[in-house]
Amino acid sequence: MVNDIYTHCPTYRTQNFLLRLVCPEDASSLLACYADPQARRFFNSDNCSYGFASSTLAQMQQCIAAWLEEYRCHCFVRFAIVSRQSGKAVGTVEMFHKPDLDEGERRYGLLRIDLLSAFEREEVLGELLSLILQEFPAAFGVTHLLTKAIPEAVERVHALKSGGFVPLQGKPALPYQDYWIKG
Repeated sequence: MVNDIYTHCPTYRTQNFLLRLVCPEDASSLLACYADPQARRFFNSDNCSYGFASSTLAQMQQCIAAWLEEYRCHCFVRFAIVSRQSGKAVGTVEMFHKPDLDEGERRYGLLRIDLLSAFEREEVLGELLSLILQEFPAAFGVTHLLTKAIPEAVERVHALKSGGFVPLQGKPALPYQDYWIKG
């Protein structure tokens, strides 16, 4: 990696959003996302040791504390997606290098995007993916990105296709369904 994202986590900007390391102060706004049953349908909780449903502020605070501990341990970075219009977090992006999938020069990163259901739109996802594709491979030292989108996530699937992602087939082998790859 050129810069160690686990030493200094940058803030990224798009026209409508900021992506920055999640913080405890995000709990109340993120609770709306993680308590939203429509939004949770599209979350990727594959291989996660804790749940993605929060119905109380205390649960959301515990979740954020766990994410920050994972960051301190260099496991993954959980970014808050902050609306520049409202100043509130409307979801999160998680990213990490998954070295057990690497093959030769191919280095794989796993991407998760959790959004409040009102933001689960192709144009929002496309805006976020454009930034992610530009910044994250170098920041995380990866050549390929993997992310999940179930077929019912129509807006997400369209955004992935527009961003050059294709359905994962063959290697790297994942024990889960509905993954897309870009590399």
